[in-house]
Amino acid sequence: MRTRLLAAVAATLTSLLLFSAPAQAAPGDATCALGTGVTTYTPPITATAGSTTVGETLNLGPCTSLVDPLVTSAQIANSDAVELSCLVTVPGSQSGTVSILWNTGESSFFDYTRTTVAVAGQLVTTFTGLITAGKFSGSTGTLVVTALSLDLLDCLLGSGISSATSTATLALI
Repeated sequence: MRTRLLAAVAATLTSLLLFSAPAQAAPGDATCALGTGVTTYTPPITATAGSTTVGETLNLGPCTSLVDPLVTSAQIANSDAVELSCLVTVPGSQSGTVSILWNTGESSFFDYTRTTVAVAGQLVTTFTGLITAGKFSGSTGTLVVTALSLDLLDCLLGSGISSATSTATLALI
């Protein structure tokens, strides 16, 4: 009798391990409260809205994760062609995918929709979406990048703004 019970328990545990759904992201997967980087604009942005390629190189950290305490930082490099002005918000949004490289050597693929608004001489870009593959797959994410202290004189009278120091925050839940 005891042998049959042990065999039944073993069979049940084996089937749970073999046929259970893959692990999904847990709430609070990762948060990077402060990041810095550089945002570039090619060609430079001016007071008149126009097409430009926005390049972002971000170093995020410190990061915390309840799921993986070894996660302490991340890097993101992204490039998008957009309609942009240094003075006014251009309506609309854009979709894409960016790779997040974690300090553990693992990557996350973030499918996002991005919007940008001009606020007091700064461009604030918000990326919202889903981690579709890699580390933290299934998490929803929000990345906020703020290009700081755009030189409004260069925007209005000069050759435009070609780069800006940026801050960034990332939350995956």
